[in-house]
Amino acid sequence: MKFLSKLLKVAANEKRLHILKVLMEKRTMEISDVALALNVPYKTAARNLKILERFDFLESYFQNGNVYYTLRDNNNLYFNTVILEMIKRSPE
Repeated sequence: MKFLSKLLKVAANEKRLHILKVLMEKRTMEISDVALALNVPYKTAARNLKILERFDFLESYFQNGNVYYTLRDNNNLYFNTVILEMIKRSPE
């Protein structure tokens, strides 16, 4: 239950939900592009991306000195999959 509680707190943040929605559309983005899309400072985007990565929503890779993020493709993470489906079906 403790893990689920933490996971739901991670998903309850509007900025993080927006990050997930943007990455569903764009597939892969560099941190500064995420910051620009959300209209937030670079550090805010980076911190929220790391949190999402820690809870297995995202994965990152380095290329040419930049960090890129993409959605983690793992159907074994049931709760993450449910949350992503809810975002997809969200009217906003």
